Amino acid sequence: MNNTTDGMKTNLSEAGGHLKQAAIDTGDAVRNAATAAADELRLGKANVKADLADGALAGITAAEHAGGAARQLGDDPAGGDR
Repeated sequence: MNNTTDGMKTNLSEAGGHLKQAAIDTGDAVRNAATAAADELRLGKANVKADLADGALAGITAAEHAGGAARQLGDDPAGGDR
């Protein structure tokens, strides 16, 4: 019976060691996932800022073209004063 008890203790100890390692690996995986998510959010934030800046520049360019068109109409004697 002593042999059986010792074998059971050994197997339980080994199982506990595997569970402990699984918990450590799970913690590492969660930390790595959180780090990757944070990196993706930073990249996404940078992309949003870049897209907004591009949109603002396109709006400014459109306004400049509209101003140029308005000046051309104002300079043209037949341009809309009739």
